[in-house]
Amino acid sequence: MTARALKTLEAVLDVIEEENLQLKAGDIPAAVLLLGRKEAALADLDKLDIVGERKSETDEDANCRSSELPEAARRLDHALQENRVLLRQAMTAQRLIVKLLTNALPSPDARTNYSNSGSYVAARRQPGRALRNNA
Repeated sequence: MTARALKTLEAVLDVIEEENLQLKAGDIPAAVLLLGRKEAALADLDKLDIVGERKSETDEDANCRSSELPEAARRLDHALQENRVLLRQAMTAQRLIVKLLTNALPSPDARTNYSNSGSYVAARRQPGRALRNNA
C-alpha cells in the first residue's frame, strides 16, 4: 500500500511541478497540454485510500506508513499551493489581454465611411451655405 501511495503522490507531483514550470515561463499552451495527465493523476490520487492501521504486528502490511509518505505529501501540498497562485496569475493575465482586445474594437454604434461595395464615402456633414440662393 505504501509503495502504491508513494508512486501515486510522485506521479501527481511530477505533473504539477511540470505545469508550474510552464506557467512560470508563461507558456500557457504547454500547460494546457498537461491537463489530461493532470486529471488522470489527480483521479488516481482521489482513488487512493491511505489508512495507517495495523491489524497485528505480524500482518503482512505491518509497515503501513513509510517515512517518505509525509515528506511526499508535504512536497505535493507545497506544489499545489504554488500551482494555485500561478493559475490565478495566468487567469488575471488572460483577463487583461481580453479586456485590451475588446477595448480596441470600435463600438457597435460607430459608423464607418465605407459603402456596401467597399469604396470610401466622405462623411456627410452640414452642407456649406451658399452666398447666393441660386447657386
